[in-house]
Amino acid sequence: MEVNAQNLKESELTETGCTPSTQIEGPTTPVASRFIGVLSSGKEVWLEGPRKNGKYALYWRVPSTREAIRARPGWKILDADYSQVEIRIAAELSGDPWLTAAINSGKDIHCYMASDVYGIPYDEFYTAWKDHQHPKHDEYSKSRSNVKGITFGLLYGAGPKGLAWRAKISEADARDLINRFYRKARGLKSWFDGEAAKALTFGFVSTKRGRTRFYSPPTTDFEEIAETEAEKTAAREAREEEEAHIRRQARNNPIQMTCVDILKLALTKINFALHGGDLTKPRIYDAHFILCVHDEILMTAREEHAEAVAKIMRDCMLEAYGEVMKTVAHGPLEVKMIDNWAEK
Repeated sequence: MEVNAQNLKESELTETGCTPSTQIEGPTTPVASRFIGVLSSGKEVWLEGPRKNGKYALYWRVPSTREAIRARPGWKILDADYSQVEIRIAAELSGDPWLTAAINSGKDIHCYMASDVYGIPYDEFYTAWKDHQHPKHDEYSKSRSNVKGITFGLLYGAGPKGLAWRAKISEADARDLINRFYRKARGLKSWFDGEAAKALTFGFVSTKRGRTRFYSPPTTDFEEIAETEAEKTAAREAREEEEAHIRRQARNNPIQMTCVDILKLALTKINFALHGGDLTKPRIYDAHFILCVHDEILMTAREEHAEAVAKIMRDCMLEAYGEVMKTVAHGPLEVKMIDNWAEK
């Protein structure tokens, strides 16, 4: 597997140190050094480029990276990811019945939640959202987008101000929408509050499989030794800011750590299957891992082995999901056989 850098601009090659013959370099930072257990790179993370539509152009430094990652002649790239895994994990960990029902219904998750939050029958809402000619299409599309933004924003610890910016609505409207959302997702709100309290009280949160994230909750020591009111105020504000930061992390870290649990279990199962169930023997298929990006696994395989390896990937990923997630259904999982990463 090579990175094809012919289409990268000279300035981009210089910035990344990439040449047309550059080999893909895997993570170099030990897993233990990462708080939630994800693989990390000790060097420039230049592999994380945008998709072909430039969706992530503001966040990544090398616009052409995905297109540059190509399969060798006679090989294919196999790409698969878990659909909407964060919201599914949040439903599993919180046990929220409303969120779980939305996911397990088989309906469009965000239409289901938006129609319920706004008090509109699902069929009416979904029909208008799908039909671009429907007179209420724009209104319902905006409503769906708002609820989707609220859902994922809350999973990452965002508050009314951040959610208002994300949804392009007023802070007051964002606060109202959050309250309406939590009236439906009471179990999720309770779980958020419990994880935050646990992190501040005991200094850790963990997943069902035992992966643990530790924190160092701030104390009032500096406030007690402060000599002036200004110093006490500064110390209190610093403590409150650190506590707010820990609360945000404690809501999101168990979700990300559970995603890591699922992904690493899937990687282990895929590797075991590629060896025919015996790791002491050679692989029965000519296939290799390339990298993982959050909930996505990227492999490469010879064309004659690609379909068999794709089936192994799908079966193992679903099996890993099922071992961790007991109550929430998985989303669609398709393994795409492509020639370069930008085709996804």
